[in-house]
Amino acid sequence: MVRISFFSTLLCLLLAPPLLFAQTVPPEELGEETDPYTSIRHEQADFFDQFEDYEHITTDEFGEPKRDLYKAKSRQPQCQLTKQVYGYHANWMDKYYKSYDYSLLSTFCYFGYKLNPLTGGYKSIYKWKTHKSIDLAKKAGCKVELCVMNFGHKNNTRFLNNRKAWKRLTNNLIKLLDYRNADGINIDFEGVPRDQGKNLTDFMIYLSKRLKTERCTPTATSVTMAIPAVDWYRIFDLKKLSKYVDSFIVMGYDYHFRGERRAGPVAPISHDYKSAWYNISLKKSINDYLRTGVEPYKLIVALPYYGYEWKTETVKIPSNRRKRTKGKAKVYSKIRRDYVGRFTQRYHRESASPYFITGSDQRPKQCWYDDERSLAKKYDLVKERDLGGVGMWALGYDNGYTELWDLLENKFMTCEQNKPITFNVATAVEPPPNMICRPVTMIEPLEKVYRYDFKVSFLDRDNCEGGWSGNFFQILENDGTEWRANYHKGFFNDEFTGVAIHRDWKTINGDWMVRENQLHQLNTNSPNTNIYIPLQQHGDFAYLYHWWAKMDGAGDNRRSGIHFFSDNPTAENRGNSYFVYFRIDNSRVEIYKVNNDQFERKAHAEAKLEPNQEYDYKITFNPSNGLIEAYVDNKLVVQWRDQQPHISGQFISLRTGNCQAAYDFVKVYRSRKATETIQLGLSENADVRFKSPSPYQPSCRIISIAKNKYQQWTAPDTKETAIE
Repeated sequence: MVRISFFSTLLCLLLAPPLLFAQTVPPEELGEETDPYTSIRHEQADFFDQFEDYEHITTDEFGEPKRDLYKAKSRQPQCQLTKQVYGYHANWMDKYYKSYDYSLLSTFCYFGYKLNPLTGGYKSIYKWKTHKSIDLAKKAGCKVELCVMNFGHKNNTRFLNNRKAWKRLTNNLIKLLDYRNADGINIDFEGVPRDQGKNLTDFMIYLSKRLKTERCTPTATSVTMAIPAVDWYRIFDLKKLSKYVDSFIVMGYDYHFRGERRAGPVAPISHDYKSAWYNISLKKSINDYLRTGVEPYKLIVALPYYGYEWKTETVKIPSNRRKRTKGKAKVYSKIRRDYVGRFTQRYHRESASPYFITGSDQRPKQCWYDDERSLAKKYDLVKERDLGGVGMWALGYDNGYTELWDLLENKFMTCEQNKPITFNVATAVEPPPNMICRPVTMIEPLEKVYRYDFKVSFLDRDNCEGGWSGNFFQILENDGTEWRANYHKGFFNDEFTGVAIHRDWKTINGDWMVRENQLHQLNTNSPNTNIYIPLQQHGDFAYLYHWWAKMDGAGDNRRSGIHFFSDNPTAENRGNSYFVYFRIDNSRVEIYKVNNDQFERKAHAEAKLEPNQEYDYKITFNPSNGLIEAYVDNKLVVQWRDQQPHISGQFISLRTGNCQAAYDFVKVYRSRKATETIQLGLSENADVRFKSPSPYQPSCRIISIAKNKYQQWTAPDTKETAIE
């Protein structure tokens, strides 16, 4: 196998046009020997997106993963952080998440949601739906945020001028946060042009208002924002944004970057007036932002767990890089392995930065980075200014070494008993006048491990006290590769995380395939495609059929939906069943009943549905009273009551007509009581049939969701446990 070096391959990437990314160097000051600025995040994201499998690349650069560091230390229960510690998990660090000490993080930020600027949808969410790092972070008590990334002048202009894209992004974020029961989002928009400053502010206000009022969670959704080390053109209006943004993550690095014409410190604490380096530093960045009027506790200074090596003209400080060369990024663990102990470490006192000079006097190299000594100085600066906390780019870049974790513990953790610790982060927000009710469902805490059948209790609360019209739950089991459900018990779950359609699905008609974690149907000629799966449905329970979907294609009669309570999935109209169609060209939602394979439309209502826009679809059916309700983005659109309802069915079937469609998160819930018994075993009557490979890996997941009498849905609540 050919080995590819990530940081050397970065040299071959094309850089963005000159005006895109002036973070620490304004365009008018770029010399002929300085390349346009591209952030470390942008470079690395572009690089890794080239590969479907980059495991051998990360192993070369970061070393073999060091597992279970987070369990290495046993701290007293009263130990608490005194400042926020904000850690970014880059998606390419996929196999390194077990090396993190989650107990030393207040916020775990998953990088992330790669924005499609034209639509607001995502190009990728990098295993957000299933990655176990999120479970470990929540288990340790971390807040979990999803980072939305958008890089470049053109991409930001396209998105910020498109309010439909704002809406779609926000809708998607609500769904994704609810799915993982996460706490908030982080916006990382880099390269915003100066004429988009007002649009950026308006977008953040829109996003914050919707997230903080529409998510029915016990505490308000947190909204944080990555901001550049230097805001040359005052694009980020912190004074106005501060009312809507809980924390600003200052990217306190890349003061010298790979295309910089001079080698120098990546995160200088102060600048050296004698050196001809730019008049920029962490102290100046902090002072400039504080002058905007932003509260100090809202600033979190993220620092680098990496450095740069440049081929320089001389050994002097500073020195220009050699022509036709670029700097190479090197993570902390790589520098620790390859430099420390082999070469003499030097220290630049003014910037508080260590560096190495290697090579010959005629062809020298300079490598600048940060270690525990330099980071300690910068952490002290954060404490002196009483800022909100610190962060790092990125988690795992110190793989195999514990001194940076030890430093965080030394600087920001106290184990004094009864010492109150308060973070100035998002708190509960009262609902606006037009949203009086805030229904919430909660699952009572579970034991870490169960060996036998156990009971689980649910608590549903609604301040309106109008009662409930539907209380549902879902029991999932992990077979070692993915979360699915026992269809004999009336539960179903498919997140389409594999590379192929799961064997339980049977295709009758249409071109169905799994792509980008979604189930796609590509045949636009067929008026009736069919892919089905077994699911036992009985008259003793009510059911919730829940999925996300979007439609597209060139026709003028595009529609998609689902059959449920079907007794013959291979028949043209699924034998005896119900089905609901969502139409984008006729702007309608329709409910059909099928008897002896002959369908009849029973009810319909208008609903504006846009092509290529993902919607949250929910259908509830209660066989005891025949009531069917259809929801789009949690709003009731149409309902119909069958006086002679079907009382059983053995299948569900996805159906499209003359369109391309993409389904995601296809789930079926069943009605529940306040307490339910979870059955364990190997029979088809067991809710969970798989044991956990270890006490730390859950194989049982329980999800609760409910709606009140006013057709308002709760956010789902999720609990997991291991099964022995």
